[in-house]
Amino acid sequence: MSGNYTYREDKFYGDTQLINTFQNAGYQIKHLGWGDFIAVDSNKNIEVSFYRVSDSTLMTEQVGRLHVLYSNIQIDQFIALLDAIEASKQDWIE
Repeated sequence: MSGNYTYREDKFYGDTQLINTFQNAGYQIKHLGWGDFIAVDSNKNIEVSFYRVSDSTLMTEQVGRLHVLYSNIQIDQFIALLDAIEASKQDWIE
């Protein structure tokens, strides 16, 4: 099962399963405490931070908690990365 993400109001969001998807793609996952994580590639060039937002289901197909995502790469590169790890784009539940 691949992780899920969405893009809303200039921010990316991802579910808990997306953390596992990054780990399966070779990223090192570090738990920062309080449900926050960071994924780092093996070359330490790319970092993706996962900061908890809600335990409520706010995205279609969401698995686990929803996190806001931040990365040190440009948006177009981040979208390409999500495609490369086969993450699934979902819709925001209104």
